[in-house]
Amino acid sequence: MTKELVGRAVDSVKDALGELPELNSTISAIQDHSSFSEELATTPYGYIEETYIDYLKIVRDLATLSEDEVIQIAKANELCDEKGISSSAAHGGADRFLNLLGEEGRKKLLRTVWVNQGTETPNFMPALEDLSKRMQKGHDLSVSGEPTQDGDLKADKAIWGHTKGLSEKAMIHFVIGHFMERTFAAGYAQDPNSEVRKLASQKDTLLAAMGDVISLRYAQGKVDTTIFDLWESTRENNGLQWNPGKKQEIYNRVVERNYYKPFLEELGTGLNEDQMRQLIEYAKTDPEVMENTSDPTRFRNIPEIKEWMKKRTIYTMNGLDGELFGIVWFGPKPFPAEKLSDPSQLPNHHEYDITSAIRMYPPTRGLYLAGEFMSKSWEAYTETAECKRNPNKNVWLEVSAGNSNAVNAYEEFGYTRVTDEDVHGKILMVWEGK
Repeated sequence: MTKELVGRAVDSVKDALGELPELNSTISAIQDHSSFSEELATTPYGYIEETYIDYLKIVRDLATLSEDEVIQIAKANELCDEKGISSSAAHGGADRFLNLLGEEGRKKLLRTVWVNQGTETPNFMPALEDLSKRMQKGHDLSVSGEPTQDGDLKADKAIWGHTKGLSEKAMIHFVIGHFMERTFAAGYAQDPNSEVRKLASQKDTLLAAMGDVISLRYAQGKVDTTIFDLWESTRENNGLQWNPGKKQEIYNRVVERNYYKPFLEELGTGLNEDQMRQLIEYAKTDPEVMENTSDPTRFRNIPEIKEWMKKRTIYTMNGLDGELFGIVWFGPKPFPAEKLSDPSQLPNHHEYDITSAIRMYPPTRGLYLAGEFMSKSWEAYTETAECKRNPNKNVWLEVSAGNSNAVNAYEEFGYTRVTDEDVHGKILMVWEGK
């Protein structure tokens, strides 16, 4: 965009939104080259141009996400939903957004938003008029004291975030983001696909998808931190409050998971002495291991580990330099029926005669790899002579009731609890091997 185009576009936006009192300080700062422009070491018009281009790049990234990146976003949003973390999944998320658009819709998204960079382009004025009407509705709702929150029927037809006391810089990002979304809506208003038209007509669908891209790119180390900071920061801290910090934590883990997942492709079997030394070190220094397992006594020294291994089949997840990322083991052992308060809790307890456990060590702990690790380990174990001799193939384990991460991982895999917490803080769980 040339400076002349930027100037005309900004002037058009000022004219359309100038009656909104919430924008007074931002418009004054733009006109006077005051306050925020000194901090940014650029003119307000220059900052708007740079910010608009940065948002165009986010839309470009959205339209060109790889299949693997879409899968990562879907996984992150699923986890956010499971944990009750507010995320863009509430508005569909980038994965659903792109699935509805399809391949041709992706290409159209680039054309629709990228070419709408001047007042003479076909979607500019319709988008600006729609933006102005919706922001005016948001202002009216705020003045009347009616609710302005997602899920409210009136509020969902308005744009109201500008009424929440945004800083001048955040207001510029707010207007640019919503203007791009209104451009998207205008460009797809006549789309032949009714589902796409419905998607485009809803508020926040494009912004939610862009938020996912920002979270993904930040986790990958590939996003402008100014935009990320504004989207994550609360309004009290001069931000937009669009991407909550807990959402970013999930995205960081999913991207890390994607890095470490290939190490599950080829599991190790048994333990060499270097791995034994790592087990001993984890047993002595890892707080989670020390608090929740018997490893400090199980893995005290190499001779005792070698003796323990005689009755175990062991699978390991290993790094390129031999780092021990995780361990799963199986071994024949009768279910401890005496720990059942009532035999009817598990009447066929004699059929559970394989015991198992898993450990995930830093840096793979918390990256949602445990389920796949257990699955691949069990698949390998079923091919062993030991397992083939067992007609039941049902597994039991003992875990600390307070170790919620481990308990959740086991339950997600398919284990069920069969005892209450005992005096040692332990519970028994069982799984029907398949």
